[in-house]
Amino acid sequence: MVVLLDAHADNQWLVIFLIMLGVVITLFGCNLAGTPAFNARIGGVTFILVVLTKTGTDKIAYALFRLLSTLYGVVVIVTAVFSFFSNENG
Repeated sequence: MVVLLDAHADNQWLVIFLIMLGVVITLFGCNLAGTPAFNARIGGVTFILVVLTKTGTDKIAYALFRLLSTLYGVVVIVTAVFSFFSNENG
């Protein structure tokens, strides 16, 4: 969302505020999920890298790529864990 707003926002102060808000929300979400502090920091740094490394429409494509690759990784890990535990119990 920050990446999309950055592409259309004329006010850089708004973008800086949204980036700070995004980092805080990322850290808060990691805290709610019970992840260790080190992993929460990695999530915050990853958010900053996604938002600040590319420019223009490349930024949107990169953010979507990171989102899809993360979701794919989650699906693979969840599938592996469930198949491992179902084989162990069955």
